[in-house]
Amino acid sequence: MELQQLQHFLALARIGNIGRAAEELHITHSGLSRSIKTLEEFLGLSLFERLSRGVTITPSGEALLPRATHILNERARAISELEALRSLRAGRVEVALHPVFDDNVALRVLDDFTTRFPDVEIDIWSGADPELSARMIAGDFDFGFTLFATGRDEQMLAHETLFDLAVDVYARTGHPAVNSHIDVDALLAAEWVLLGASAFRRAFDNYFRALGLQPPRRIRQCSSVALLRGMVARRDSLTLLPRFMAEGTELARMDTAMATGSIVGGIVHRRGTFHSLPAQSLIETFRQGAQALR
Repeated sequence: MELQQLQHFLALARIGNIGRAAEELHITHSGLSRSIKTLEEFLGLSLFERLSRGVTITPSGEALLPRATHILNERARAISELEALRSLRAGRVEVALHPVFDDNVALRVLDDFTTRFPDVEIDIWSGADPELSARMIAGDFDFGFTLFATGRDEQMLAHETLFDLAVDVYARTGHPAVNSHIDVDALLAAEWVLLGASAFRRAFDNYFRALGLQPPRRIRQCSSVALLRGMVARRDSLTLLPRFMAEGTELARMDTAMATGSIVGGIVHRRGTFHSLPAQSLIETFRQGAQALR
């Protein structure tokens, strides 16, 4: 199995048409067909089903897709690191970051790291599960600093727990129920705004199920931390947040009858990934930054 065959396979899987894929790859129609056929014969599996207007990927092809992507990403990363050594540059690190850390932990960590390693190139993608885990498995990032989701992939991904964050109920400053006790019935009847991440939804559901109750249904979800804070600040909605996210904002912690929940997170990376020296240094900097969350 050759790298070129994997490149051809990924292009055809993405485009779904041999002629257009061959044109993008700058090879002939017959050359691409031979490459795919050779790969299928090597594997002993059919990767595509030929149709009248193109091709569709088979279950075997779907199984190969993430591994082929990972192999080519690792190849590109290895070439980049070797070129960096050859030209005496410091290298490049690609990081996945959960959005809850965008404007607090991440800023401190990156300021510290770039001061010490000013020539290291850092690419940061901000997002949550399930996309974060899927892209990590595909090899798009060196590592992630994130909240851990339920049912996480322990076979393909390695997780290093660095913090267990307490979460509480928050509302806008001036909410009529601030500084007064809120019972469970009021929590069930309230409108909620939640950060659109599986870790937060799990903590929210557990918050109520610990009392044998079904979670409320009046829920709005958003993926932006800034938008969530703005929505809660302008309405009588409630939200569930780690305490560090509410510090210095217009949000006030509510006095409820329910036990505080928590969410767990830390470093995640694809098993078997070779970390360059810049990546190892940045991981260690995030470990140190996570201590402030404990």
